[in-house]
Amino acid sequence: MVKADLHLHSSWSDGSANISLIVGMAKRMGIDAISLTDHDTMSGVDEAISAGKKHGVKVVPGLEISAISTETGRRVHILGYWIKDRARVEKALKPVLDARNFSGRRAIGMLQDMGIPISEEDVKAASCGGTLYKQHIMKTLLEMGWVDSTRGSLFEKMFGKNGIAKYTDNYLPAEKAISIVTEAGGLPVLAHPYRYDTVDLIPKLVESGLGGIEIWHVSTVTENIFTLMIAAEKYGLFMTGGSDYHGSNLRVPQRLYTLKFPEDNPVLAPLFAK
Repeated sequence: MVKADLHLHSSWSDGSANISLIVGMAKRMGIDAISLTDHDTMSGVDEAISAGKKHGVKVVPGLEISAISTETGRRVHILGYWIKDRARVEKALKPVLDARNFSGRRAIGMLQDMGIPISEEDVKAASCGGTLYKQHIMKTLLEMGWVDSTRGSLFEKMFGKNGIAKYTDNYLPAEKAISIVTEAGGLPVLAHPYRYDTVDLIPKLVESGLGGIEIWHVSTVTENIFTLMIAAEKYGLFMTGGSDYHGSNLRVPQRLYTLKFPEDNPVLAPLFAK
């Protein structure tokens, strides 16, 4: 059995920790393998693989695509593992990141209008890849001394349910997200089905090429784990799981998972091929 966490986010997207910290932490926790699954980018994967070799932690290349159900309007996140044609994926997801940067610049402008001396360059310094996530904006404000929490009243005013800078991301249709992964030679997995209430969409996603389901996740309680296992058996889907680690950027910070998988799990098998 392999101890693994197959769903991790770094500061290349909306996580608080850099890759070196994540990989080193995995090593100290006795985790054999991890997957870096930053949102809509694989830019940190090579760094993760290099750090993994240094620390003796195997790394599965991955990402998490922000998608949506065109029928229900609900978010549908698709994890993609073992992408062979990264350039193709990055090109397909560029409009998503461009929209996120546009929204980030808009939020920075609003803060400047409030008299807060924040700049786009300041926020980019908090982001490995330069994409302007709201988490990077709040981290910058914290370091500047303008807030005492990244999830306090200013966050709610800006990005909360009725926030003045709240925006709708340029999400792809879920079926398109799956095809992006499969056409690039990867394995598409439905992330955290109970977080966005997407269990009922599984049959249609399977028709589009879905390969697996994320069974173990903080949003999935025990009785629902069995429901997902039954669905996996019914539709011939492999099972994955992970912490969905974002470090301190969530309301309740979490640790890495030490889930146990057999070596022949489709996501892990390439790491242990003889």
